[in-house]
Amino acid sequence: MFTFNLPWSRLSIVTRRLAIILAGSILAVSCIENDIPYPRIQPNFTTFEVFNQSRQAAIDTVNRQITVYLDETADIYNVRLENYALNPSNSEWPEAGQWREGMDLSQPQLTTVSLYQDYSWQITAVQTIERYFTFDNQIGASSIEPEAHRVVAYINSRTDIAAVHVNTIKLGSTEAVMTPNLTDKTVNFTDPVTVQVSEFGRTVDWTIHIIPTDAEVNTDGADAWSMVAWLHGSTEAGKEQGFEYRVAGSEAWLTVPSEWITAVGGNYTARVIHLQPATTYEYRAVSGSNYGETLQFTTGATPLIPNGNFENWWLDGRIWCPWAQDGNPWWGTGNKGATTLGDSN
Repeated sequence: MFTFNLPWSRLSIVTRRLAIILAGSILAVSCIENDIPYPRIQPNFTTFEVFNQSRQAAIDTVNRQITVYLDETADIYNVRLENYALNPSNSEWPEAGQWREGMDLSQPQLTTVSLYQDYSWQITAVQTIERYFTFDNQIGASSIEPEAHRVVAYINSRTDIAAVHVNTIKLGSTEAVMTPNLTDKTVNFTDPVTVQVSEFGRTVDWTIHIIPTDAEVNTDGADAWSMVAWLHGSTEAGKEQGFEYRVAGSEAWLTVPSEWITAVGGNYTARVIHLQPATTYEYRAVSGSNYGETLQFTTGATPLIPNGNFENWWLDGRIWCPWAQDGNPWWGTGNKGATTLGDSN
């Protein structure tokens, strides 16, 4: 630092100007900002493991999303992190400690990972819990609604609904306890029956509705492709299960071979093959002498691929091209590169 012992008035003009310039330079240097931006490097999870997961987590680095898959023994309201890894390794995840303690993944959660800048990641859990409810003289499978905590099922109207024999019931995870336990009990379902399902310190009321029906067999729907369709039906478990189908407008019904049909309890599905593309069919579920409602489905079209038989070729110099000379190049080949070594095929 420069100091001036003489009064300012006694300094020469040159000295005064030099002092002013020097002071201004010092001030300008002190005001320079470091505006060089930090590099933008997205930190990515390369490993994400939680306790009681059923398979490896899916990590989407493009959308910054992680999906963890939980088995039935996991408490989705308290999912604990077991292990994780980030790339680059010097990335920071301040919330890792919270995740090790346990996080509620009944809904997707957002978390922040940092490396020069902050990046938001979404973590979602998927948990598949097997639930079922079966009883004597049941028509089709039970409709189980986990969000509404409700079960709806149908029974043959000739059955005494005040004395329904329950075969199996499971409405929660493998850790759940149901009160009362209806398994292998005869229950009065004249009115809806409520049971309590307790797991991980929480108890939820489930309501079970059994509805009498005169239908012996139901036609439930179809999933149609170009030349194959899956037909769905339901009837009383243990009874004959089948389908009939025909081209719409024709008279003769075709019986679906039994080997094309698979069944789970009162629900069954047929895989019908050798269908015509872009064609509307009628179908109905059959059980003995009883028929379900006649429904329709339409198969998809099968567009032709240009030069699908590879009959059209033309020679472009030394390169053979698999399309007509005046046509559009639908197919690609490696012939252009091959001609660097010799003639193309």
